[in-house]
Amino acid sequence: AFDELSNIIDTDDYWINENESNKIDLSSFDFDTIKPNFLSIIKEEDRELTFSNLLQHFLSDKSILKDFCDEVLETDIDVKNADISVNREEHNIDLIIRDGKNIIVIENKILSGINGTNKNYSEQLNKIFGNEQDTVEDKNSEKGHTEQENTEQESKKEILEDLLKNLKTEAESKLKDNKLIISQLSKYYFYAQKIAVEEGVDKDNIKLYIICPQYQAKFYDKENLKQYLYGEEYTTKTYKDLLVFFEKHYNGDDFYLKEFIDAMRKHAQPTNSSKEDEMKSRFIKAIMKAKNENE
Repeated sequence: AFDELSNIIDTDDYWINENESNKIDLSSFDFDTIKPNFLSIIKEEDRELTFSNLLQHFLSDKSILKDFCDEVLETDIDVKNADISVNREEHNIDLIIRDGKNIIVIENKILSGINGTNKNYSEQLNKIFGNEQDTVEDKNSEKGHTEQENTEQESKKEILEDLLKNLKTEAESKLKDNKLIISQLSKYYFYAQKIAVEEGVDKDNIKLYIICPQYQAKFYDKENLKQYLYGEEYTTKTYKDLLVFFEKHYNGDDFYLKEFIDAMRKHAQPTNSSKEDEMKSRFIKAIMKAKNENE
């Protein structure tokens, strides 16, 4: 590489004697076009954990949650249900929304890719279902349980055992026919199936989503997700979708929502130009400093 670069430098035909480049108009450069927000100040603007926590906070408002599910996720939820919840890190899932009729899994991606690719699907299932038998037996042995309650627990156990068997058969069939990657996507799929049975939710009302930056959308399109076990079950939404939604519903009074919106802007762009913008800013500042010192 050094030899190649040296040859380029030493080849006169590659160079011109006159400076024909456009001169930078320093007066047109506005250093205030990209204002810092509180996430950029504390160096958290690329942290999935931080954005997931903020999403959970703003979606705790039931009216916002309803509109978010309607407009972004295109899923009708029942916000009047007393058991509605928006949980973080339930079985490592970034966000899971439950209203008694739907189970909505949201995996939030910014810098990291699909994780857990060194796992085996049997390990995932055993971790999810492994303690179920012990749990049922412990509950049956507790004093004060009626015969009906014990019967219900036994019935639940049988249903979950059937589900586990069916999931294993289904996964084996998919892996046999295709060279699929086992990842966190299959783990969340298995978990959603289990709690759907436990809570009496129709499996058709299990919705799986990935949220990613606009500039990474091509990595999470349907075609790329097909390489993962159950990847085809996921629908991708981008931070541009989130930005449009929150800008629409921002009322101007919530300081933190405004800052959250500003922090999302870089992830709603078609390219990640943050490093380029920072480099340009430093370069122009250096030019202005040199110019002022010479005047």
